[in-house]
Amino acid sequence: MINVNSKFAVIFLSVVTLFTFLITEGKTVNAQDEQLIDLGKNTEEWLEMEGAEVDIKVDAPYQYTEEDGSVTIFENKEDMDAYESDTIRTFVSGNRTTSTVVERKDFSRVWINYHKFTPAWSYADNYTITNGKSYTMTGNYKYKGITATISVTHSTTVSVSYPADPRRYNRLGVRSDLFYVKHKHVERTPGGKHVKTWYSERISKTGAPYIGVTYK
Repeated sequence: MINVNSKFAVIFLSVVTLFTFLITEGKTVNAQDEQLIDLGKNTEEWLEMEGAEVDIKVDAPYQYTEEDGSVTIFENKEDMDAYESDTIRTFVSGNRTTSTVVERKDFSRVWINYHKFTPAWSYADNYTITNGKSYTMTGNYKYKGITATISVTHSTTVSVSYPADPRRYNRLGVRSDLFYVKHKHVERTPGGKHVKTWYSERISKTGAPYIGVTYK
């Protein structure tokens, strides 16, 4: 004959075991769901836009655009004139100008703007930009009182697709790497006598800009 207490104990243990199993399964499912969400939050992938053009404009009265498209900024017109005519002036006078870097900074993947192919947020699962399209995105970036306007022109020669997470609001965005450097210029005579000291700042783009899916 089975003892009542023993039977109760068996039933109790069975219930506890089942309850524990359900809790464990529930936690496992939740953990998987959280992992999927985390993966979704990290799906932004920035790809280089090969062949895209980057144009930089600076809100400064005294500036000089270099051949590579970078912009050199000066404190006054005299310094700008000295920079532009430095080679000729140095050859005539025999003076020597030495330049040293006093500050440099890399800005990685600076936000430019949303891509014009996606003018609004949507729950898209894919964006395909077809061949023969051209879009220009413009944005501003400020550093040490300098406001740079960066324009990225994206022209496609082949159709390109960008997969997106349809569970979340998304659209295409554009970023670009920028570089800032400040130089100190010192001009001296052949005998070493100091003539003048002046400074210049330069902002340039580095590498190709980026395109990627952004999420809200």
